[in-house]
Amino acid sequence: MYRCRLGEGVLEKHMGEDEVRELQPENGFVFCKGQTVQICRPDGALELATILDTRMDRANVRSEPWYSCRLHPSESQPYSRAEQIHEDELQQPQPQAGCAFFVGQLVQAQRRKGEWVLARVVEFALKDYELQYKCAVVRDAVVQSWVPHA
Repeated sequence: MYRCRLGEGVLEKHMGEDEVRELQPENGFVFCKGQTVQICRPDGALELATILDTRMDRANVRSEPWYSCRLHPSESQPYSRAEQIHEDELQQPQPQAGCAFFVGQLVQAQRRKGEWVLARVVEFALKDYELQYKCAVVRDAVVQSWVPHA
């Protein structure tokens, strides 16, 4: 059984293996609603966003895919906002050079007491020549049956 959060709300439901599947984009689109993506800005900055909706711009000779995205809060952008973004500016989330994880990624984090919890990467920094991640615990849920990953 999988514990799933439905939509953007807080409603959760346990679902069986036959009730869930990989996200499938609509015809003509690379990404799909609900998917987490990175936005590649012209200055090289990467921002994390969730796709809210898709639309084809048929005003041009060639149809072009556009996405309505909710940008995730970050250090430079402390609040969430929506933006219309062309498909060329989007990519699958990737860690920045030298990092194993990307900001916004769900990970397993080990607390000082040794317990493993589900957490989201908030930021990372190089401290004393060691890469360190700051994570926010997701609902303080203790991970009991997962195998720890580095």
